[in-house]
Amino acid sequence: MLNLAFYKFVAIQDPIALQRDLLELCKQYNLFGTLLIATEGVNGCLVGAAKDALSFIDSMHQDCRFFDIDFKQSVSESTPFRKLVVKIKNEIVTMGVAGIAPEHFTADHLPAKTLQSWLDAGDDLVLLDTRNDYEVKIGTFQGALDPNLKTFRSFPQWIDENRPQLEGKKIVAFCTGGIRCEKATAYMRQVGLENVYQLDGGILKYFEETQSSPIMVTVLFLITAWRWTKTCSQPTRTKFVLPAGRRSRVKK
Repeated sequence: MLNLAFYKFVAIQDPIALQRDLLELCKQYNLFGTLLIATEGVNGCLVGAAKDALSFIDSMHQDCRFFDIDFKQSVSESTPFRKLVVKIKNEIVTMGVAGIAPEHFTADHLPAKTLQSWLDAGDDLVLLDTRNDYEVKIGTFQGALDPNLKTFRSFPQWIDENRPQLEGKKIVAFCTGGIRCEKATAYMRQVGLENVYQLDGGILKYFEETQSSPIMVTVLFLITAWRWTKTCSQPTRTKFVLPAGRRSRVKK
């Protein structure tokens, strides 16, 4: 089975029409999983036979709104989903703050190998983990700043309360696949923080480009899938290591 994780912040004028079209497309290719649609964009975790999943990618790329979506792929012997859900939400990643426009205000995407070189060189930077607390416990960069978020809704308040320790610093925000960083860095920039970056593609892409570890990419995909649906079993407790050079031992 081929697992797909993807998102795109883009203005959706008619979420209901898009919901109908994507539901039909997923059924056409016999895909299972969850697709969220909002006026701010789309966010999905889907799985299906490799041929069908690749055909879905081709179909999505033919839509001018989604021509550049980066589909993160991993392989598994079985599906983490038992059904297909395509639903409309107020936000594709819930922050609860009006007026955030990631497609216009998000920070520059920092390539994985660039971050690795910065860490190897010992650059003075703040690695900001924007994931929820239970995800951070599975593993994170050594020395990463952990806001201890129960939900992503708490992120704006944490930024407001901890802004003094971030002012004037080079900030690299990261998450699992990139979507939270898009919104987190947009918020930080809109409240006036400068010199902010986001790890391009999140931890998933970091593994792909610096460690080439398909096993850990699949583990992280399954954790993401578990977060979206209660039909899955509990996530594995496997610790992951982020090999970003000499300073990159996993925090345990």
